[in-house]
Amino acid sequence: MAVNAIDKKSLFYYIGRQPCDSHCNIKYWLSDWVDIDKFSQATCMSPPELESSFIDRVVPVNVTQAVSVKHCSDCLLKGYHSVFFYLKFITHCPWHKKK
Repeated sequence: MAVNAIDKKSLFYYIGRQPCDSHCNIKYWLSDWVDIDKFSQATCMSPPELESSFIDRVVPVNVTQAVSVKHCSDCLLKGYHSVFFYLKFITHCPWHKKK
C-alpha cells in the first residue's frame, strides 16, 4: 500500500477513525487516528503486525513532546522507514550507521 501516494482525505476515508480535511493536524507516527481493522482489511495484514508499525504501540511515548522526524537516506532509497527512528536514543541508522 503506497500511503504517501494518496491525499490526506482519501487516506482517512480508507483507514482513518474519522474524516480529516487538509487542515487537520495529525501525528502519523501515533496510532490514535487509524482504524486498525480497516487498515488490516485494506492491506491484508494482521492487526498485530500493523499495530507494531506505530511507535506508541511499541514503547511508551510522551505525545505532548515535540518529535523530530529522522531518517536514513539509504533506507529511504529502498522504500524503508522505521518507527524506531522516532526514538531519541537512536542517533544513527542501525543498519547503515548513517546519522
